[in-house]
Amino acid sequence: MKKMSVFFCLVVCIFMGSYAYAEVDCRLDGEPCVKTLAQDNIKVTFDITPKPVVFMQELTFKITLHQDNRPINDAKITMDLNMPGMFMGKNSPAIKHLKDGIYEGRGIIPRCPSGKKVWQANISIERKGMTARVDFTFEGK
Repeated sequence: MKKMSVFFCLVVCIFMGSYAYAEVDCRLDGEPCVKTLAQDNIKVTFDITPKPVVFMQELTFKITLHQDNRPINDAKITMDLNMPGMFMGKNSPAIKHLKDGIYEGRGIIPRCPSGKKVWQANISIERKGMTARVDFTFEGK
């Protein structure tokens, strides 16, 4: 099934004509990326290993949540990986809570034959009946 969805992504990538430019706001070369959701003062840390982020190999996606310097352990997190401006098929690795506000999942990011390398992790955080969203735009190899 994974091979079929990766093949579908490659076919879509080749034949899609539009590609929106998205500025990279998350450089995963060394440190994880951090954003704070102002409405709830939730600090979201996002990382991918191994480094560098290489397409077509299994990767680990790590999301850490803190609010007022305390780990958030009761969130339901969903993550969609998308190439900005180009539909590459559904790519939503399952994210599970490990411990101390650390959530993790594994998945593969397909390589686009056009050479485009910018991807976006769209993360939804559901907690106490509310949903917050944060996006990280990054580049891979």
